[in-house]
Amino acid sequence: MQRMSKLLLCFVLVFGIFASLNLTVFADTIAEKQQRAEVVKQTITELETELSLCESNKVLAHEMAENARALGMSEEDEVIVRAKEIWASNNTRVSEINTELGNLRIELQDLEVYSKMTYAGNFKLTGYCPCYSCCGKSPSSPGYGITAMGTRATEGRTIAMDKRFAFGTKVYIEGLGIRTVEDRGGSIKGSRIDVYCNSHSACFAAKYNTTAKVYIINE
Repeated sequence: MQRMSKLLLCFVLVFGIFASLNLTVFADTIAEKQQRAEVVKQTITELETELSLCESNKVLAHEMAENARALGMSEEDEVIVRAKEIWASNNTRVSEINTELGNLRIELQDLEVYSKMTYAGNFKLTGYCPCYSCCGKSPSSPGYGITAMGTRATEGRTIAMDKRFAFGTKVYIEGLGIRTVEDRGGSIKGSRIDVYCNSHSACFAAKYNTTAKVYIINE
């Protein structure tokens, strides 16, 4: 009996250390994402400054060429040729910068979510759909497919959680991504989340029948 107690204690300690390390790894990931967000913000600022300069250079190059033409210079004249080169090189750079800025802004939008996360704990996931078996309503029933919040239940967005999580609360579920609390359920209490699916068969997918770390997104 004493041997069993020691083994159980060792298991609890090891499990606790593993859980702690697992959370630390994710915490490190969040810190890394936050640092990356700062780098992206700085890069965006620098690119926007460069973009403004390139646009100004294009205007000046155009004016240079137009003034040269007004003085009767030909298109082969060194001044006009140089003005065209300046305009073309800056125009190319403007296109490159706009592409870079577009990609960085998309990345920053994804990264900023991490700076708003608060760990809520490990939650048991289950899946549900609008069918009678899951919700007690048929397609002809009033409110079929409508959440307790009053929205249309949508796969990839809608989840049901305990009432301590207000409607509209956004959460990040590891393995699934961002979801919104829009529904309730009689058996959805404590650390449990019901994830909305479009079909009953989808409810049995492994990703909806597991446990996952959950983070509240503070907006």
